[in-house]
Amino acid sequence: VVDNTVVAPDRGIQIVDTRGSEVSANESTGSAVGFDVIDATGNTFTGNRSVGSDFSAFSITNADGNVFEANEVDSSHFGFVVTSSSGNTFDTNAVSRGFGWFSFGFQERSDGNIVTSNQVSGGGLAFKVYIGSARNTFSDNAASYAAKGVSIDSGCVGNVVERNTITG
Repeated sequence: VVDNTVVAPDRGIQIVDTRGSEVSANESTGSAVGFDVIDATGNTFTGNRSVGSDFSAFSITNADGNVFEANEVDSSHFGFVVTSSSGNTFDTNAVSRGFGWFSFGFQERSDGNIVTSNQVSGGGLAFKVYIGSARNTFSDNAASYAAKGVSIDSGCVGNVVERNTITG
């Protein structure tokens, strides 16, 4: 799925039960969910852009071992919502002008994800870990003008937060 422009009220681009696909250089504008990733494994998402999503720019559910790199989120309620998904890498993504609870959120046993070298500007929480998610690594990220930097709920064990820069 390469080089598409989608203006849609519900889902911009939906990737369901796929393996080893490339999703790159796409733009989703005004969708409830810009990129909806469900039951997908080993895919690469690079250089995509989501603008003005009412819910989330990237909704990732039951999706393991994917790479999200150099994607851009602008003016969305949530940036990346990761649910029951493990072993994914989030590298050099940019989330700006968010107006929701968090820019990157990991929930419902989303374990072993790597979040590195991402940029967050504005919004509520930059990074949120909750509902039993464990062993995620957040390193070398930068967040500015976010209400809060990192929040990890009780019961979320073994998460590593290192070398991040968070400024108000």
